[in-house]
Amino acid sequence: MEIKEEGTSEEGQHFLPTPQANDTGDFQLTSIQKTPDEPQLEFILACKDLVAPVRDRKLSTLVQISIIHPTEEGLIRYSSTEIVEGTRDPLFLTGVTFPSEYPIYEETKIKLTVYDVKDKSHDTVRTSVLHEHKDPLPDIGRSFLGYASFKVGELLKSKEQLLALSLRWVSACTNAVEVNSRRALLKAG
Repeated sequence: MEIKEEGTSEEGQHFLPTPQANDTGDFQLTSIQKTPDEPQLEFILACKDLVAPVRDRKLSTLVQISIIHPTEEGLIRYSSTEIVEGTRDPLFLTGVTFPSEYPIYEETKIKLTVYDVKDKSHDTVRTSVLHEHKDPLPDIGRSFLGYASFKVGELLKSKEQLLALSLRWVSACTNAVEVNSRRALLKAG
C-alpha cells in the first residue's frame, strides 16, 4: 500500500512534534496546523496485484476507510471509495478528505479494508462518519480481501510522503494495496 502526500504550497503548513507528557503526566496530542476552508488531509488509494477469492472472477474492488482516534478505543467507519471493476490494480478516483474541522492528529490510526464487491446494488460509498457498530454494510455481496493500517504521522514523515503497505489477512494473503495519499495545501484567496 502506498500513501503519497503532495502540496502546492508549504506556507502555513507545519506539524508539531510528537506527543510528550505534560507536568500532570497526561499526553498531549500532536495537531495539524491548517487554515480555514482547507482540508487537513486528503489521500487517494490504489491497489496492486489483488487476487480474486474465486478463480477466473474479475474483481470489483472497494476500500472502506475507518479511523481509530488516539483518545478512543473504538473504530469509526469514515468513508469508502467507489467500486473499481475488472482489474487487479485498481486506482480509486474518490479521495478521502478530512475537513479542517475534523479532529485528526499524527497519532490517529487509519484502517483500510479492501473488499471484492459481488453485489453492486448496495450504496457502498459513505461520506459521513459512521460508528463501526452502527449501520454496518451487509456482508452479503462482498468478499474480504484484506486490510492495512497506518498512523497519520507515518505518512507525514515518510520519504516522499509515500507509504507502501501490505494487506493483512487471517490466512496467508498475496494481495497488496497501494495507497497514494496527499495533503491538500490549498490557499484561500
